[in-house]
Order: sequence, then structure tokens, then C-alpha cells
Amino acid sequence: DTFALNETPLSPPSEKRRSRLEREAKVQSRYATGDELVELRRKVSELKEDLSEARDDLDKITNGRRRVYDNYRDDEVRSEIIAAKNHISEIEASIRELNGKDPEYVLSILSERLEEMEKGFHIGSGVETREEELSKLKKEVEEAQLCIPHLNMHGLWVGKYGDHGYEMVNITYSGNTLIATKVTGDKNVPKGQISFTVDLSPSPPHQSHASQLEPIELNSVASRQWGKKFLPRHPGKGQVASE
Repeated sequence: DTFALNETPLSPPSEKRRSRLEREAKVQSRYATGDELVELRRKVSELKEDLSEARDDLDKITNGRRRVYDNYRDDEVRSEIIAAKNHISEIEASIRELNGKDPEYVLSILSERLEEMEKGFHIGSGVETREEELSKLKKEVEEAQLCIPHLNMHGLWVGKYGDHGYEMVNITYSGNTLIATKVTGDKNVPKGQISFTVDLSPSPPHQSHASQLEPIELNSVASRQWGKKFLPRHPGKGQVASE
């Protein structure tokens, strides 16, 4: 049998929806995602190594020639120290700029600030001002979360479970934990039971990206299939029923 398709065009989005989509697009344009984010983090790691070396070099200069520098009797040494400090400042500025494009880094900073403010550690000029600041900060947190794909996976997902074929899980969140509950069950994980959980807690700002799980780097064939070169990884727990 054949069926005629409804060719009625979709209604144009409402002004409210259009405004929301424009705002979301503007927010997302601030941050790096996918392969770009992986490369950005690797660049940050390289810059941090450069920064460590630059600080060591400065220590060698100042400690090795402290007496001359303190007495301001050697213009060449002073110029060398000033150049070293300027180099350090340039590296730090580059790191700040790149971190500002990492939505998870920004979310971590904002989350810490929000937690402090909600606990009352933040000193404002008054109750009204504090409420305005708190509202603004919550909005910034939501915007950063919007740009992190693994924090926006709510709903039903279908995956292949080996010999059991395709099965469905429902993705929900509890805080920073992603929870996958089986919608279709099998002998390993019955329907309604948790299949796996994933810890998506943002890394502390001071933590190196090297301490996180490295993404999976795909070969050229898999990269074309997935539309990206890197697949992110996160710590988690899976469970099966005992037999």
C-alpha cells in the first residue's frame, strides 16, 4: 500500500521560540565543542608545561643573581627578568583565553561560585543585590550546561546489547550523575533496573586535563561514520543481574 504524505508546511516558530533559539545559538558560539574542544584542551596542557618551564627559568635568573638584581646594578639582568615575567604573563593570558572557551571549565568555576553564594559566603551590597547576582549566576550556569552534550541527553536511547539485539534505556540525571534505566529488559538487566551510571562531575579548575580519561581517537573509517575524530570518555559503573 502507498500513503500520501502530508505536504502541509510546518508552522513557523513563535517569536518566543525564535528568541530562545537565537539566544542558545549565541551562547553556544562562545564555546568549543567536539574535536575542537579536545584540541583546545591539549593546547592548554602544552601551555601549562611551557608555563612551568618559564617559571623555572625565572627562578634560576632571580635566585642566581639575586644580589645584583636587588641592588639594581645590572640593567641586563633586570631586562632579562622583566622579559621572563612578560613571557609568563603572555602564557597565562593564553591559558585564560582558551579556558574561557571550555564549557566544562567555565561550568566548574561558575558552580563553585554559585555554591559559595548560596551558602552565604558572598558579600553583596544588600538582599536585593544578592538575589540579582544569584539569579544572574544561575542563568550563566544553565547556559554553560547547555553547551555540554553529555549533560543534555535526557530521554529514550536505543543501543545494541550484544546477542540481545537492540534495547532501549531511559536517560535521567541525579545531580552530576547520568542514570541509564532499562526500558526493555533481558536476563542480564531486567526492565526497570539501572543498566549503568556515569559520573559527570565537572573537574575542579586547578585539575589538569591529563588527570581525566583520554578520549577515544577513531580511525579514518570510524571518524567518517561518527562525524568526529574523538569520542569523549567518563568514569562510570555498569551492572548485570547475578544468575
